[in-house]
Amino acid sequence: MGGVHKDGREIVEVADLVEWRDWLQSNHESAGPVWVTNSKKDGQVAAVSYDDASDEALCWGWIDSTVNRMDEHRYLTLFARRNPKSGWSRVNKERVEDLRRQGRMREPGEQAILVAIGNGSWELLDAIEALELPDDLAGAINADPIAVKGYESMPRGMKKELIRRVVLARRPETRDKWISQGVADAKARGLKT
Repeated sequence: MGGVHKDGREIVEVADLVEWRDWLQSNHESAGPVWVTNSKKDGQVAAVSYDDASDEALCWGWIDSTVNRMDEHRYLTLFARRNPKSGWSRVNKERVEDLRRQGRMREPGEQAILVAIGNGSWELLDAIEALELPDDLAGAINADPIAVKGYESMPRGMKKELIRRVVLARRPETRDKWISQGVADAKARGLKT
């Protein structure tokens, strides 16, 4: 089953959701990150779909990340145990609710959620996705009318990235750097509009 990716990680080839579920059940606690084969839409090679693989990973406390091409009919997705401190996106929270309704969530997945709720990572990305400016960033932007104008003209994705950088900064000096950069970007944009 599989082989080794150029990064040294195992490639897990699964023909369908049942094989992926069986692999996770046996390996979710002991395995490191693995590349999983996913089928392209042409369906010419038996492999689990990306959506099914991602959903099942959530059930077991795992998460998908990087995608690489494998061949003309398949690609690889990197899956790993979820970092307890990583934030939960709105999309993944909604998927978890669907999986619960379907009765598919497993104890390791529920445990990952309880840890996230306990340490705050369950809600970490909520303010970012809602485009809620942290007080320090809002104060810095609001101190300059041109920056306000520029921020208001930013597309949603640009605003989200600015807020994400500030919220997820681990050190105060990094946070200050992103605030200064965000104000400069907003001001430059404001001068153009």
